[in-house]
Amino acid sequence: MSRKVIAVASVVLVILAVASLLYARVPFLRPDKSSRFTSAERAEGEQLFSQRVKPILDRKCTKCHGEDDSRSGLRVDSREALLCGGHRGPAITLGEPEGSLLIQSVRQTGELKMPRRGKLSPEEIKALADWIKDGAPWPQGVHRSWSDQLVKVVDCVL
Repeated sequence: MSRKVIAVASVVLVILAVASLLYARVPFLRPDKSSRFTSAERAEGEQLFSQRVKPILDRKCTKCHGEDDSRSGLRVDSREALLCGGHRGPAITLGEPEGSLLIQSVRQTGELKMPRRGKLSPEEIKALADWIKDGAPWPQGVHRSWSDQLVKVVDCVL
């Protein structure tokens, strides 16, 4: 084989390896099969997110896990950030509220207890669990540029 063929084959293998790594490490790149929403139900789910879940995240979580401060590497200001998670791993597992670190921490039954000051009401915890069970729909706001999406992927992998 010529050196040129070997070089091209090596480049292809490296690209495939990087793509596989990204696919395995960045959950929001995989298709979302956990949502049971049709397009109409998804719109309704996004509305419920806006009315019930987002206010909880804004009021109880973003002070420590927002754009300005991301303690433990976790941000709660986007679906992708929750899927990527922080130093302890993904914050949410789509369709599985019981397996989601977010729900475990707000129930305050394990090692991690959030929020640090106070507790969420049972209704707030149920709203978060229902939202995760339904695939964590998040309204698509302003269209993100490819560079913003690339930064999110790199942050999640590293």
